[in-house]
Amino acid sequence: MGYNKKLIEDLKHSIAFKQSVNFLDFEEFEGNKLIEDQMMAFFNANKGSFIAFMKRGQVNEFVEKVTDCYNDALNISEEEKETFEKNAKQKKDLELEKKEEISAEELDDPCIVFFNPLTGIEIAVGINSAFPMKNNPFFQPEESENDFWQLLLSNFYSTELVKFCLDTCKNKLPFLRKKLWKTYLKDIDFLLRFLKVDSYHSKPEITFL
Repeated sequence: MGYNKKLIEDLKHSIAFKQSVNFLDFEEFEGNKLIEDQMMAFFNANKGSFIAFMKRGQVNEFVEKVTDCYNDALNISEEEKETFEKNAKQKKDLELEKKEEISAEELDDPCIVFFNPLTGIEIAVGINSAFPMKNNPFFQPEESENDFWQLLLSNFYSTELVKFCLDTCKNKLPFLRKKLWKTYLKDIDFLLRFLKVDSYHSKPEITFL
């Protein structure tokens, strides 16, 4: 699937799109052209959504599809891609994500591929049930509160992913109506700063080639 420019332009100007990004500082996002282009490629490959749910073994293929959409949009030639790849390996600020060795069993683990509007693509494993969404075939209601706790507590998951979850799924997670959770959510930003000391401010992990 190539880059559909008309689809993306229509999406960017839609009310639904502006509502979907209410978890970030839209003015700050608008000023980052590189991230904006990457996000639009992600949307184009993922039916206009910030988040995709899949098995771990499907992630590489999905990221390649997003990358192809990005390169198509920029009209990057094969020669330019090869040159950029060589240069990227020599620059610390453009380090490529190292591929982890995972077992055959782990390839079937459900995971999340999320586009963080401040940093780019991030991959999360073990918290699918925190997201009761139509495109999430791995959601298990009985695991949702535990997965949401993991989302909050672990430094592996970004602040933006937490905020996306709350903005998108809050009304579909019954446990959040409990008195204790209501107390936590009154000052969620303070809670996140306390819990995610090492990861409150997200850092890019993947470079598009």
